[in-house]
Amino acid sequence: SGQSNSMGFGLRKHLFGGPDRPLLGLGANFNHVYGRFSLNSKSTVETTGLTLDTPIKGELGWNVSSFGLNAVVSQAYKGWTPFVGLGYNYAVGSVRVRLESLATTLTDNIMGESSEHPEQNQGRVILGVEMTRPWLHFFANGEVQLIGTHARDAWVVHVGAALPFEISWRGITFKRNKGEDVAFRSEADDDADPTDLPRPAKKAGARKTQGSAGDNGSGKGLIFVQ
Repeated sequence: SGQSNSMGFGLRKHLFGGPDRPLLGLGANFNHVYGRFSLNSKSTVETTGLTLDTPIKGELGWNVSSFGLNAVVSQAYKGWTPFVGLGYNYAVGSVRVRLESLATTLTDNIMGESSEHPEQNQGRVILGVEMTRPWLHFFANGEVQLIGTHARDAWVVHVGAALPFEISWRGITFKRNKGEDVAFRSEADDDADPTDLPRPAKKAGARKTQGSAGDNGSGKGLIFVQ
């Protein structure tokens, strides 16, 4: 039994971008993860024909904070958006584990406890591509660790599809690219940030809160991604 909790926030700034020049996305984020898990089990001890169950109790707990920076360059062309970037994370905190075998008539009480700090510095390279279609966005991106204990050995890959839609005072609207948007990403997509992957669908409505065409200039609405 146990519980894990995570909270955090991020800031992002877009520079340049448009049909004739790449988009540079700069991001900073903070994340705090904490929680614990408790376990109860037993071990069977056999000696001189006697069998006895030994209770085992354990607990795993963690409290870690992470600070991250990343920079990603992307360029949209005819419905495709390849991107490349770098990311860096600095982590502080600790992870602790405790395991105890309770005493019985055949065994003594045995207890072990240890703690460790997370690796403080980690860096990664980010690569990927997104394909924008009238209703769906398809994406594939990967990250390879460049700084840290498992440099060039640790990696992660995301592949999937997302359907963007907007919930506002006017109701639910599914975001669909039309006309030139199908052949070439419109200016409304210039604020797209590949670092949102694996949730790239957010890009389709990224400028709605800035009063882009189609929102009657109200600039109001919440963007949800499914």
